[in-house]
Amino acid sequence: MLRVLSHLNYKAWFALAEFVDNAVQSHIEARTQNILEIDIDFDSGRDSQIVVRDNAAGIRRRDFPRAFKPASAPPNPSGLSEFGMGMKSAAYWFADRWEVVTSSAGDERAYSVEFDVDEITRDDLETVRVNTSPTEASSHFTEVRLKSVRHMPVGRTIGKIKEHLRDIYREFIDSGSLVLRVNGQKLEHRYPDLLVAPIFSDLSASPQTWKIEIDFEFAEGKRATGFVALRDPGSTKNTGLSLFRRGRIIQGSADEGYKPQSLFGGGNSYESQRVFGDIHLHGFGVSHTKDGFQWDGAEEEFLERLKDVIDGPALPLLKQARGFRKFEYGRTSRRHVQEAITRTGDAVQNNLESALPGIIDSASPAAAPVSDELDSSPIISKNIEFRHEGVRWEVDIGSSAAMGPDSWYSRSIERTQESIQISVQLNMSHPFIIRFCQRDAESLEAVTRLAVSLAVGEVTSRLAGVTDAQAVVAAVNSVVSRVLSGE
Repeated sequence: MLRVLSHLNYKAWFALAEFVDNAVQSHIEARTQNILEIDIDFDSGRDSQIVVRDNAAGIRRRDFPRAFKPASAPPNPSGLSEFGMGMKSAAYWFADRWEVVTSSAGDERAYSVEFDVDEITRDDLETVRVNTSPTEASSHFTEVRLKSVRHMPVGRTIGKIKEHLRDIYREFIDSGSLVLRVNGQKLEHRYPDLLVAPIFSDLSASPQTWKIEIDFEFAEGKRATGFVALRDPGSTKNTGLSLFRRGRIIQGSADEGYKPQSLFGGGNSYESQRVFGDIHLHGFGVSHTKDGFQWDGAEEEFLERLKDVIDGPALPLLKQARGFRKFEYGRTSRRHVQEAITRTGDAVQNNLESALPGIIDSASPAAAPVSDELDSSPIISKNIEFRHEGVRWEVDIGSSAAMGPDSWYSRSIERTQESIQISVQLNMSHPFIIRFCQRDAESLEAVTRLAVSLAVGEVTSRLAGVTDAQAVVAAVNSVVSRVLSGE
């Protein structure tokens, strides 16, 4: 069995959290006013050790049989230590050899126990030796020493451990009851600033704080409490929901926020950049590695109830996340508008006069093509079909890097009595697109929408009786290429 523990599906921070859980629970049960201090130190040298030391109540000698026996549940299974496996499974996941040194208040002896999986399995040991040493009666601590560590965190992983442990235990850290250090660095937590702004649909309305307290029951005997809010500014890091149980995060710490698609949409959505929150779930079990909930079919109902609460008419958080743009509301917007107008004006002043002859020639109905030649193998494409007044419309939107430098987008239009087919391709290699539209998805989306609107506008103009509508499109292409792509 002990060999199997090394193959558990742990992440380093969840394995280390098992030792922190034991210390926090010991401190809670001791009911002391002392601040709990936990130090986790990594030594990746030749001996490759991890040492976890705390000043909690320690392990009493009479509790050793239960504390060190796998799957021996504690007397109080309602706390953070509930399965009787945490310390043992995490220790064996890290290393085949580990040692515990501990002392409890009032005992003038410290006790040490060393475990060696090779020795235990080879000799079929059922007991291990307990060594004693003198200590002060006021001493209380536990130190776990993991030796010849197989899963030794290094580099960026240590940074991630700090981020996750800081989040997992942030309620204890924020309350001041826990000081948690990793390699000597004290972990500190800070919530992001909240969005204070009017609703996106009426920017003249009074600003409000975009945070909702939640408390609702669902399924059978389940309950959710906490808050959901919008952060300011938005971010692609450390967003999403954090799901708590018994005061610590089970799911959604650091860069692994809980982001169900029904609430956050897909990919790098606006919701995923602004929505965050702490939700405490009551009445749920968790996996034995404490990195996920046992939903038992209740997750869908939870998400439905949560969406009703946080996106209601009084304070629609999700709609606000999608619709609000800080640029539209704030002291910096005037500066941005001024800068955009000035730079565009400079481009017109520097380039338009010399480009006018070529622009006029391109706008000639005889020179302007009704349809452009498109790339037969676009990078990405999306097809939309619908019917309007008995006519089938088909709109194909794509992008290509194989088009020439003359057009920032190309379109193909085919029209019969039964159907209208519009194909639009954005030219990813065009200077205008490279300069202005490849920095972020929002800029690229805006230009893609503009290209589609021009193509659809050209078609609808023809349907309304306008002749030579393609000449306007050709002229726009020419202005973008000759005037607005440069300084």
